[in-house]
Amino acid sequence: MRLYDALNIRKDESLAVMYFVLQSFFLGTFLGTFDVGANTLFLQVFDETMIPKAIVISGLTGILLTSLYSYFQNRVVFSHLAVLTYFWFLC
Repeated sequence: MRLYDALNIRKDESLAVMYFVLQSFFLGTFLGTFDVGANTLFLQVFDETMIPKAIVISGLTGILLTSLYSYFQNRVVFSHLAVLTYFWFLC
C-alpha cells in the first residue's frame, strides 16, 4: 500500500491503474519489437547511409500529418473526424 500512497492512488482506482500499467508494459514491448523489426527490414533493402534521410522524411511526414489533423480538428465534428481518420489508416 505504500506505493499506492506514494502515487496518490485510491483503493477504488487500483484495478484501473494496474490495467494501465499492464497496457503500458505490453505497448512498450510491442513498440520495441516493431522498431527493431522495421529497422531490420529497412537495412535489408537500403544502405545504412539512407537512415538519416529516412529519419528526416519520417519526421517531416509526422509534422505534416499532425498539422493536417490539427487543422481539421478545429473545423470538423470530432465523430466525423474520428471516422475519417479510421478509414485513412485502413487505406
